[in-house]
Amino acid sequence: MSAWTGARSGAPQQSKLSAGCEDFPKAPGARTFLSASGVVEPPKADRNVRAPFRSGLQRAAYHSQGMLPAAAASSTTAALPARFAVSCAQIARACSWTFSMLAAALAASAAPPSVNFPSKDQTVVLYQPAGLGVIASPDALGVSCQWHKDRVPIAGATNDQIVFAHAQFSDAGRYSVVVSNAEGSATSEASLVVNPPKAGDLDCSFGCGGSINGLVRSVVVQPDGKVLVGGDFSAGIARLNADGTTDYTFMNGLTGVADYPLDYPQVYSIAVQSDGKVLIGGAFRIVNGVRRIGIARPNADGTLDTGFQNEINAYAVVNSIAVQSDGKVIIGGNFTTVNVGLSLRRQY
Repeated sequence: MSAWTGARSGAPQQSKLSAGCEDFPKAPGARTFLSASGVVEPPKADRNVRAPFRSGLQRAAYHSQGMLPAAAASSTTAALPARFAVSCAQIARACSWTFSMLAAALAASAAPPSVNFPSKDQTVVLYQPAGLGVIASPDALGVSCQWHKDRVPIAGATNDQIVFAHAQFSDAGRYSVVVSNAEGSATSEASLVVNPPKAGDLDCSFGCGGSINGLVRSVVVQPDGKVLVGGDFSAGIARLNADGTTDYTFMNGLTGVADYPLDYPQVYSIAVQSDGKVLIGGAFRIVNGVRRIGIARPNADGTLDTGFQNEINAYAVVNSIAVQSDGKVIIGGNFTTVNVGLSLRRQY
């Protein structure tokens, strides 16, 4: 293999400089420049040949690893000055880790995908959440996915998983996903079975996947099918639609129930009047920013009915509320006085 001579013509080589890669010959009085990555640079007097010198080293080193044809490497080396004695083999061995990383990256980018973890058959009850997914080989780059149902592409289903928030009978079928890149593709298949609910199954047609940030102590179904819930959560009371989603026509933008200074409101009992107004009882002192101790009556939209006045003693707790057929209200709990000094005591 040819080498570049680093000493002036006729000058004996008297010393060597170790650069951590290989020993580079050095002429008397000559200086050797190394870059941060260990690539030899020409002396200052020859800085005008630095760019082609570097290019030649790189291309010759690539050739030594089999990455360039010999003609491309030789055409470059022939154009370099014959003053620098560094062989292609020395550079390749010294920087072999760099080329190994480059070769690995090139191999990964050129690898066709494979499915390491295929999708699996799944059986769920009507309205339960379901999902299918795959994990493709991590060393394949530029991978895309396309899901199919019964061999027909599903519009927009291009992620590594397909999710059914509330599985319907119509969702049942044979699913497949094609994982592909420019080099090839791989396919994974699985079936989704949706069964009708039977006795004891969770009814996921109502509030499936929803949550309340606290305890629920009272639940009342209104005549229109909406559901009032009360308990130890942020607003103390809320109303759900028939499917369990939040009914934003109730308490929308209102502060709800509070128990200053502790700020732990608790609604223990709820009753609905024939006019749609709602009676609530519990351990609280404030409703929608207004003083109400232990009992209050919101309107159908959650605003406070200020015409329903009360004055239970400061630490009263109402545990139970019932509405009589004549519209009068019976309450029970931990209190001693109601309104104008009328004395009541809880019976055990």
